[in-house]
Amino acid sequence: NVIDATGDHAPEGYVRITFNAGTNATIDNQASKAFDVLKGTKFSEVSVPSVTAKQGYTFTGTWTPALPATDSPVNDGATYTAVVKQNVIDATGDHAPEGYVRITFNAGTNA
Repeated sequence: NVIDATGDHAPEGYVRITFNAGTNATIDNQASKAFDVLKGTKFSEVSVPSVTAKQGYTFTGTWTPALPATDSPVNDGATYTAVVKQNVIDATGDHAPEGYVRITFNAGTNA
């Protein structure tokens, strides 16, 4: 029901599901991984690939758009992109962005 994608289009009766690693990650040392899925197959039969984030980044475990429920039938092609965040960012504004904490280093009196 699920085969590795080859060529430019899914075979008759199949739809293509593509997983993109995004800018700061890879999937099996590649930018993406695609499968051709027989229409009506449950999403649970699709092997969601592992994402390896580059140094300084972390895969959040989520995809955009969000992956469908495992019991959802796959009837249309779709592309999902891994959500990867930078581990350390420069602080701007009054509050740390969602998912981050602010750490401030102050010079001591004898610095």
